[in-house]
Amino acid sequence: MLSGRRTTYDILASLLKKISTDSISITELFYKMETSYSVLKNCVEVAIHFELAKQRGKHYQITQKGLAFIETWEKLQTFLKEG
Repeated sequence: MLSGRRTTYDILASLLKKISTDSISITELFYKMETSYSVLKNCVEVAIHFELAKQRGKHYQITQKGLAFIETWEKLQTFLKEG
């Protein structure tokens, strides 16, 4: 992250990392994400819309596309920091 504020992409990547190891409910995500519920809900909707995550009942799981997003986002962050 380049500035003090997290971007939507930062929050999205963080959300995907949280669900990458285990399926997790929205309530569990809320307590782990350190963001408002409305921002979290929006990011979950974006993740599902772009098929980065999928919903199974009340739990969310990452997809292969979501794993690729995390990898690409981390590479981009490294690239930008190296200037």
